[in-house]
Amino acid sequence: MRQCYRRMFTHRQIEIFRAVMTHGTVSAAADALHISQPAASRLIRDLEQHLGMALFERSHGRVNPTPGAFDLLEEVNRFFISLDQVERTAKDIAHGRRVGLVVASMPALATTVVADAMRIVLERHLDLSIRIMSVTTISALRMISSQAANIGIASPYRDISGLIAIRQLAVPYMCILPHDHELASRPAVTLKDLERYPFIGYSKGTASAELIERLVRENGLDIRSRIDVHLSQMVSSFVLRDLGIAIVDAFTAREHIRAGGEARPIDIQAKFGFSIVMREMAKMTRIEHEFISAVETLTAALKAVSDHG
Repeated sequence: MRQCYRRMFTHRQIEIFRAVMTHGTVSAAADALHISQPAASRLIRDLEQHLGMALFERSHGRVNPTPGAFDLLEEVNRFFISLDQVERTAKDIAHGRRVGLVVASMPALATTVVADAMRIVLERHLDLSIRIMSVTTISALRMISSQAANIGIASPYRDISGLIAIRQLAVPYMCILPHDHELASRPAVTLKDLERYPFIGYSKGTASAELIERLVRENGLDIRSRIDVHLSQMVSSFVLRDLGIAIVDAFTAREHIRAGGEARPIDIQAKFGFSIVMREMAKMTRIEHEFISAVETLTAALKAVSDHG
């Protein structure tokens, strides 16, 4: 029995591992969990022994995570997100609120079309509780696969076993400008126009950065980023501060206009595409159907407005 016990790892071991990764030291992690430092160190050693791998490199009293520790942390965080969701669900039930929908969305859409669709659904169901998680596409797909979310809003869908893209939608790209920018006097702008102004671009590795790089290469343009950022909302923020102009999806462009900026159509044939993803065998509920219909309606309306200038 003793041997069997040693081969099991505990929730406490995982908890202290996550705390060390979060706080940076064993002592800080021990303080956060209200246990002694020797007890925390012992839990980490027991976990490493069970896993058969080193999670931390120890040197001069400090611990540095190994690459394997970062890989494990990703899975552990998903586990704790699921636990947190269970706790919140229990509290909602206790207070008489219905938890009808959990959506994992890519950031560019979480604060735009997803938020607008949620408003439509919540106006019809006043007692409904909805949760939105702004995450990367791969994280959204993993959350759907693990049943941590009902619906995923992700970049154009790549096949993952057990998941299905129930809708494939797209909106145009647009050029966003500071208020009273000289290009705002035109009904539309061209990629060539962008060569004359400071440009706000996207970080390497993002889909938008790859699109812009391809367009620059194919059209022989000289567009150089003054600033590179990771999120479209950040792009808008820099443009509003008159630091440059940028290319964004039509959802972000609409928010940019609401914030006091300008936006114009641009001669890019490619569209900003996204997928609505669910588990393959999941039975769609009424709330999920209403949310998806709202996203479709909002997308179609914005596409129509963008297409007509």
